[in-house]
Amino acid sequence: MSIRSYNKDHLKEHASVSLADSIRLDAPKSDDPLVFWTHHEKHPCEVNLHPLAEGQEKGNKGRFIAFSGRPELIIQLAPAIEEALLYAATTTVYGYLNTLRDWWRLLDAVEAAAAKTGQDMARVEDVRLLTNMHVEFAHRIGMLNRTFSRFRSLVDITSLALGSRQTYWESPEDPDTPKHIPPLAQRNALRFEVRRICRNVLERWAQSDRLSHIDKKPTEPQEANLWLNVRHMHNIQRKTGKVLPTSLELCDGVDRGTLWGRGIQIGTSRESVFPGHRDAEAVWHQCLLNTGWNSSTLTSLDVTKRFLFNHYKDDHEDPHRRFVL
Repeated sequence: MSIRSYNKDHLKEHASVSLADSIRLDAPKSDDPLVFWTHHEKHPCEVNLHPLAEGQEKGNKGRFIAFSGRPELIIQLAPAIEEALLYAATTTVYGYLNTLRDWWRLLDAVEAAAAKTGQDMARVEDVRLLTNMHVEFAHRIGMLNRTFSRFRSLVDITSLALGSRQTYWESPEDPDTPKHIPPLAQRNALRFEVRRICRNVLERWAQSDRLSHIDKKPTEPQEANLWLNVRHMHNIQRKTGKVLPTSLELCDGVDRGTLWGRGIQIGTSRESVFPGHRDAEAVWHQCLLNTGWNSSTLTSLDVTKRFLFNHYKDDHEDPHRRFVL
């Protein structure tokens, strides 16, 4: 009897994927404990916690709710905040700052309610002063689960670093949002229409590319019109040296009415070599339907890099094969 050792990591072997080098960014340095820069690959940004230390009376939006400053509390939380946001995207940074502002307002509201009833309550400038009263108030006002959980995580990290215990706060449940799912027939009709529009776009691109290599005007009227526009666009491209000439350059010194009489339209000429916004939206929505990704994932993909790899367990010739993103 022997003990066998199995290699279960076949992903790198079959997918020809190597580990990426760690990204090193030269983010600005700060000696201020309440200011730091994220190290995000594409969009590093500054995180300034001073408004939470000093308080804020006015905001950029009309329905802004003021809050008082808590300098000692934010200095306590700052290391945990920096750790959480060091490689975060800008949207995540904004989300955490909104979370902190919401909790600052909650602390103000709890202390104001205690003062109104004549109860003696210490101002919270230390995470160890947070109690179940604050948790109960968060539940009572209907705080979102994400807002509650983010702050609890920061408090737990800070409390443990100070030698105290972590909290065991119970997160509130988000209210059920009514969702309406259209009937299958309507969903299929939408899918078929998007697919039809997308196919028309791809066929038109292929047609424009084919006509760009033809010197003689086609006999079919629709192809003849598109051929004129493709030819006009290529002539202006060679003349200006630009991939996408401006509308004025496409007019080539004559008015649009004269071009129209020759069978040339500025929009058609431009879209013969460069997708219009409707074409791009058609393909984009078709990608959403085919992949099942959400819009944020699809929009953030860097198409200059390889981001899809064949799944190591699937045959490359299988039309239903899977991919690794």
